Amino acid sequence: MSNTTHGRFRAGLTFGIMAGLVALCIIALMSIRVVRDLRLLETANSDNLQWTVTQSEVEYLGMLVEVDRTRLHETSDLNDLTRRFDIFYSRMATLKEAPSASALVESEDYRTALKAAQGFLDRTVPLIDGDDETLRASLAVISADARNIRQNMRKLASAGLSEFSKTAEERRKDVAVTLFRLAVVAIGLIVALALSVVHLFRLNKQKVLRQKAMVQTANRLNTIISTSLDAVIVCDAKGGILEFNRAAEIIFDHPAAGVIGKNLLKTTCPPELRSGFLDQLRRYREGENPRFASRGRMELQGMRRNGDRFPAEVAVQVAHTEDGHIFIIFLREISAQVRAETELVQARDQALAGERTKTEFLATMSHEIRTPLNGLLGNLSLLHATKLDGRQKRIAENMEKSGELLLRHVSDVLDITRYDTGHLRVDHVPTHLDRLVRDLIDSQSAIAATKGTTLSWRWIGEPMPWVESDPDRLLHILQNLIANAVKFTHDGHVSITAETLHTDEGGHEVLFRVRDTGIGIASELRATVFDDFVTGNTAYDREFGGTGLGLSIAKRFATAMGGDIGLDEPDGLGAAFWVRIPVRSTDPIAESTTREQTNDLPTSTIGLNILVVEDNEINRVVACEMLQAAGHKITEAHDGRAGATLADKTRFDLILMDISMPVMDGRAATRAIRNGGGKSAETPIVAITANAMAEEQAAFLKDGMDGVLTKPLSDSALAEITGRYSVAERTENAPWSDADHHHQTRVTFGEEAYEKLVGKFITESKVLIAELSKNGKLSNAQIERRCHQVAGSAAIFGATAMQQNLRAIQSAAKGDDPAAMAVHLSELGLIWEKTKLSLQP
Repeated sequence: MSNTTHGRFRAGLTFGIMAGLVALCIIALMSIRVVRDLRLLETANSDNLQWTVTQSEVEYLGMLVEVDRTRLHETSDLNDLTRRFDIFYSRMATLKEAPSASALVESEDYRTALKAAQGFLDRTVPLIDGDDETLRASLAVISADARNIRQNMRKLASAGLSEFSKTAEERRKDVAVTLFRLAVVAIGLIVALALSVVHLFRLNKQKVLRQKAMVQTANRLNTIISTSLDAVIVCDAKGGILEFNRAAEIIFDHPAAGVIGKNLLKTTCPPELRSGFLDQLRRYREGENPRFASRGRMELQGMRRNGDRFPAEVAVQVAHTEDGHIFIIFLREISAQVRAETELVQARDQALAGERTKTEFLATMSHEIRTPLNGLLGNLSLLHATKLDGRQKRIAENMEKSGELLLRHVSDVLDITRYDTGHLRVDHVPTHLDRLVRDLIDSQSAIAATKGTTLSWRWIGEPMPWVESDPDRLLHILQNLIANAVKFTHDGHVSITAETLHTDEGGHEVLFRVRDTGIGIASELRATVFDDFVTGNTAYDREFGGTGLGLSIAKRFATAMGGDIGLDEPDGLGAAFWVRIPVRSTDPIAESTTREQTNDLPTSTIGLNILVVEDNEINRVVACEMLQAAGHKITEAHDGRAGATLADKTRFDLILMDISMPVMDGRAATRAIRNGGGKSAETPIVAITANAMAEEQAAFLKDGMDGVLTKPLSDSALAEITGRYSVAERTENAPWSDADHHHQTRVTFGEEAYEKLVGKFITESKVLIAELSKNGKLSNAQIERRCHQVAGSAAIFGATAMQQNLRAIQSAAKGDDPAAMAVHLSELGLIWEKTKLSLQP
């Protein structure tokens, strides 16, 4: 029976007992009152007052008769008269002095009659007590006086009888009321007892039902415990086994009958673990809480009867019983789980190793493919600068297109790898959607015209031209969709629409739709059109080629941007793709600060003295010829060590450093140049690499390089980098910040790390400017070292003007040229303010 039922039973029993006691007390009090009233009604009481009142008149008449007889017979004996008078006197004394006569005094007639009789007695007593002669002489007076109170004696008797009758009636009524109340209380007590009996009967019935339920529950629990796949063991506070279910028998290979009463730890626990648990049990018996009973599930080792060890998951609970505290141990053998986890960890490690291998393979293949591509496209660029006839020019252009197509395929594979390894980063910068889509349409218009296809673009609803998004990723997505629509549409129409959507969270999304009237997409391919390497037609005579990576990359980019891409059901000819991208509204920005404008860097007007370090002869020749054609002086080195030696002996304006080289790679060569203190220790070093992985490029910058050029090289890329470091340009004409370099740094490090790095750069720049403003406080060596440190940080963020200015101050300090240092120091404050503004998001 539950505690609640026990409580109700005890409360009901207590209430019944208390109610019975109260009822018995009431009955006892009423019984005492009834007994008292009955005693008052008794006729044979001690003073017999009622008889005395009646008898007083009889005694009065007897006395009067005796007075008259004695008066008429003078020879009569006076003793009879005296005796009669004494009797009458005694009766009146009783009426006067009896305690029970107090109620008669309340009657006026009784008091008057009693007073008259008492007067008679008071007057006659002296005569009665006198001598006989006097008494005989006074008999006539006594007779006359006695006759005068006759009426009063009548009234006395009548009043007494009347008062007694009234009092008796009242007492009878009191007794009747008391008996009635006693009956009511008795009936109430009987009813209460009956209700108590009913209540106790119900409680007893509930108790019986609950006992049956408890028995059934106990049977179910025993069944559950006995059939449980987990071992359930119960032991006392000393560790003695009380219960040992079937699963425990199987797991530990011990029969229950053989272990009941034995010590749990000695039976199931390896020896090296017993001391700790025994110490815990000892502390528990001393009043401390056991740690193992509050830690939830634990992984421990168990021991079978033959001594074999096995891993187990154990949970321990403490219960309080009438016989003391007990421990309930739930144990599950997890040998299979541990094996599975081990295999899973091994599989994960193998997958991570495979992922690393894939990344390294792609980086290597990127280098191996881009390196010959650099030679191919570079030589084609040089070939275009020679005099070619029409056929030769057409062949060169075709070769250049094929090389560019191969380069795009390599970039596609690298984009997929970045996404799949979690390294694809998305930036959010102000973007003009109208201009982005119009530029795409313009780039496809010529191809569409050859197919007789028209292109159109419009907003549905309210336009949202300026947003914060990643224009490079969005451009790639829309370019794939529009290019595919143009590719598969002849003599038709391709429409591009954009619509602003409002999300439930209060944000915005832009929904782009690209519809065409081309050949459409087969129904069996619609579910896999965004998978890798799905081209729609694998036949050798297919009309349209492709790798089948374009839409899969677009799907990855859309997902990385927090959006989605899909294909609508056709409502006629052609296909209808859509892409939904979350955006944030932003204010329009000036044309001069857009990303399209930031690449217009000044070019050199005077040739630079450039060191080209490249182990591949073809690439080295191509780079040298491109640079020489631009008017620069070129020095060649075929490996990193040779390049570091030349840089130590000669002051170069710019060093172009390949990364992967024998003897000494580009990163080691850069560190050697920076740390060697040679004549070109402060010269800008730009990496030339076929590795397009952002993580690797960030490592180049940390090694002391000032920029990265990705193979294959082009005339425009070389012109941009030489223009950036041209000695003919004044510092104030240089760009405050290389937007592309700045953007790449943000993408590489991530937003949170980037903000921390910017804060650190701003702090160290402020400290440096404060130090340089204290004339004479720093030595030339200190100025050189401090400017070198901050210039390296400026290079990481593409702060070109700041970097050049600090390197100029560093060179002036190294050459002990105070005049030049003063000029460059006067420019530093303005350059820093402009640079700080350019670093803001």
